[in-house]
Amino acid sequence: MDVVNAIKFKIDELTTRSVTLFPTRAQVYRELKNVQLKPGVNEITVHGLTPTLDIDSVKVEGSGSAVITDISVELRPNKETFSLVYPDDSESDDDDLEYTEIKDSPALLSAKAKADKLSDKFHSFKEKEASALKRLEILDSYSASLNGETNSDIAKFMDQYKEARLTAFQDSEEAKQALRDMRNELDEAKEAVSKLQKIVNKARQKHSTASSKERQKRRSARLEKNAEKERIKKERLKFWPNMCHCVTVTLDVNMSTPLSSRRNSISSEIDLVKVAEDTIEDSDAVTTCDLLLSYMTSSAWWTPSYDLQLSTTANNATMCFDALLRNQTSESWKNCKVSLSTSETASSGLDDEIPKLLPWHIRLSGKKQEFGFSTDITRSANEISNRANYASKLSVKKATNTGRGYFGASTAVDQMAPSQNNHLQAELQFQQQQQMQQQQLQQRQLDSRRVGLFGSATGSSAFGAPAPAGGFGNAAPQASAAAAPVAWSSNAISASNQMNQMNEHDEKMDLAEPPTDDNVDFEESLMEATGLTTTYDLPGTKTMTPKSVASKQRVARINFGNVSFSHTVVAKYKPVAYLKAKLKNSSKLNLMQGAAGLTLDGTFIGRSKIPRCSSGDVFTLNLGVDPAIKVSYPKPEVRRATAGIFNKEDSSVYARAIILYNTRATSDRAASMLVLDQIPVSEDDKLRVDVVTPTGLVQEGKAVATGAPLREMGRDKDWGKASARLKERGLVHWNVDLNAGKAVKLWLEYCVTLPTGDSATEC
Repeated sequence: MDVVNAIKFKIDELTTRSVTLFPTRAQVYRELKNVQLKPGVNEITVHGLTPTLDIDSVKVEGSGSAVITDISVELRPNKETFSLVYPDDSESDDDDLEYTEIKDSPALLSAKAKADKLSDKFHSFKEKEASALKRLEILDSYSASLNGETNSDIAKFMDQYKEARLTAFQDSEEAKQALRDMRNELDEAKEAVSKLQKIVNKARQKHSTASSKERQKRRSARLEKNAEKERIKKERLKFWPNMCHCVTVTLDVNMSTPLSSRRNSISSEIDLVKVAEDTIEDSDAVTTCDLLLSYMTSSAWWTPSYDLQLSTTANNATMCFDALLRNQTSESWKNCKVSLSTSETASSGLDDEIPKLLPWHIRLSGKKQEFGFSTDITRSANEISNRANYASKLSVKKATNTGRGYFGASTAVDQMAPSQNNHLQAELQFQQQQQMQQQQLQQRQLDSRRVGLFGSATGSSAFGAPAPAGGFGNAAPQASAAAAPVAWSSNAISASNQMNQMNEHDEKMDLAEPPTDDNVDFEESLMEATGLTTTYDLPGTKTMTPKSVASKQRVARINFGNVSFSHTVVAKYKPVAYLKAKLKNSSKLNLMQGAAGLTLDGTFIGRSKIPRCSSGDVFTLNLGVDPAIKVSYPKPEVRRATAGIFNKEDSSVYARAIILYNTRATSDRAASMLVLDQIPVSEDDKLRVDVVTPTGLVQEGKAVATGAPLREMGRDKDWGKASARLKERGLVHWNVDLNAGKAVKLWLEYCVTLPTGDSATEC
């Protein structure tokens, strides 16, 4: 049996040559250099590969005098221990016990020494005084105890008594005098010591406070450091593999093995190098080879991220194209080349889509009442429901968008639950409102069948607030439930046609080539386009460690020139003007779909999505509602055109007005707008709908100039221009150029003619 030369490597010991990131995966290239092989069978094992490795993607290539005979990939338990690989090195609390006491100052020590010396001397004289007084007491006591029998020589005794008492008195007087002289000096010395002691105590207190703050600072720093270590530990534990892949490569070093006898494998073979005969005879000869291990993993990828800055004054834009790199494997790729491949590929109302006008169908609904106007076809059911939803969303937004719970670290968690509850309550309330509105619509639908064409309602002024959801007059137009499927089938076709027409309106805008800008404040990536795939080579080398968050790398900067800004108004559903920007990708880069932060005239307005756009193509971004364009959609006016006394038909004229006001004070260019409205479409030959205003407006005919200044006295004299077209399915398009500070009124009047005694309703 041949002896197998076993060689083992950890994945961390291998050099990472390069990493190619795809939108959903990554390909890693690892190098094994100067691997020493012995003649015979050699088994190289690399363990510790990420458990998210794709087994079928493992490949081994290389060069050297060996033949790869087998490659196996196996999932095994991780033999390494987390605590040994990442030992806990938390700091102790010993430094908290360190405290240096401030010593007495030299002046204080000198003052204390002087005071002590004076105090000792003072006590010495005090003792001398006490001794003298005691001697006097002894003399007096002794003299009192004498009698004639004990001392016959009284004269001699008196001399001795006199001398002793004089000496004691002198000592007492000297001591008293010395004490009187020293008392002031001792008090001054003690006062000096007290003053110096206060200074030292104050310094000690200050030092103690500073030391306490320093210890607290060190303790806080240590706690923060330990918390950061704990965070890093948890982050590492999140990507610590319990199971890992092991790749075993078997190589045969046999100098006499012909190339044709090599065993096929999933990887490329190492070239066989012919060696001299004397080398073959040496059984202990050692040869080397270089291997390249490559594999795919699904836990690493990249996504595009954009930062788009638009300017409405200069009509240009600048886009920063960034890449968000993610590595959520168990491996660290250090100092390697990173390439990006494209082979796989709500604030400020940005999530509020532009409404699409659906066809408005009407039909005959039977006999009418004898008197009164019919308001069944004054407003469509879609208009009523959309206006109600819009009003409900506005009220919900005002009630919930308070900003509470978003600020403050200590209250963010506590206030999160109430905020979520408020949001759920708002949604529930909104759903209840919708249900109530639906019930009201059904009730009005039943009532509308009992109302004639001529009711008691009168036309209202075109100026004022939009009509409420309840309708205009005695009854509101409602759709029949039985006719709903037919209406939706035709509405889908109309919506598609409407979007095509809106695109045609956008295509009329000029898109010039952007100016070139050579000033770049970063090193751009190298781009290589091959077929449908684009590869970006990031500059320099990168280190990618497992992280829960993505790291951002700048890829390129793109300049857009002559950006076209336009507005779309669907006042029938929402009295607002939606701002859009149309940009042409004149660069060589193919933009992938991704999130983008939008900045308009220096103000961040929110985040949106950049659609996929190839080089030379055009894409459009919705920039939300433009508050500078005021839109008003007054209540409709209804008037009777003919009576059914001498003829067999009745006619009524319905008038709607759209008021646009450009509140911008100054602007070099007029605001370009696409205004959409509609007239009902008849589904009955006996029911006719004709446009009265704008005059000469026919379906698919030429554009008709229209529009009138809103204000008198010449304030809106040079308001701009507008032209109207009547499209299919009753859609009316106005192309409006409204100058700054001007207002215009767009009238739409249509006449509904039907047999006498009949009434019209929505189908």
